[in-house]
Amino acid sequence: NLKVLWRPSMSIGYLGINRAHGPLDSLLVREAIAHAVNVQSLIDNYYPLGTQVAQQFLPPALWGHDPSITGYTYDPELARSLLAQAGYPNGFTTTLTYRNVVRQYLMNPVAVAEAIHADLLSVGIDAQLVTMESGLFLDKVNRGELDLFLLGWGADYPHPDNFFYDVLCKGYLAFGPRDDVLCNQVSAAYFESFPAGQLAAYQAAARRVHTTLPLLPIAHAR
Repeated sequence: NLKVLWRPSMSIGYLGINRAHGPLDSLLVREAIAHAVNVQSLIDNYYPLGTQVAQQFLPPALWGHDPSITGYTYDPELARSLLAQAGYPNGFTTTLTYRNVVRQYLMNPVAVAEAIHADLLSVGIDAQLVTMESGLFLDKVNRGELDLFLLGWGADYPHPDNFFYDVLCKGYLAFGPRDDVLCNQVSAAYFESFPAGQLAAYQAAARRVHTTLPLLPIAHAR
């Protein structure tokens, strides 16, 4: 009569997308990537039992999470169509960088990177794999030098500002130009006096991240 009880997730594993590097600066291309990656298959095959498929940037247990957001469907045909609309009917070549370091949000980095590479290649995106030493990897992420990259975040404290501000506003170079619309929303939310107003502002930020795709959420580890 044993029951498994999961502690709520306070982490996110994601595929970072650097919008400063073409053709990743095209929203159509980022949407194609989102529809090309079979996130459910990644979770089923390369993550521990209990890992949740990430539908959005914030974990479900964290206030500011917007329950109206659903993740991008796995749809290779749609991905190919989006690439053609973006002007890349034959795809393109880029890089996917990872560090061979196990983290709660990325328990099998090599297998996950290889699976994402295969998914992207099937729609015409040749994301050549690059393995990098951890310190160098983080330096290059923070300087905005990588194209696609596998990384994640675990909460320092359970507040949405710790995700939005630290990852996407303070560390924005990893994802390309600073999204002033998002970061102004996050700043306004932080200084909002009323809880309902804070919640609405953070949920708006969650929708902004979902629609602009600076990253593709993959996993919430529990």
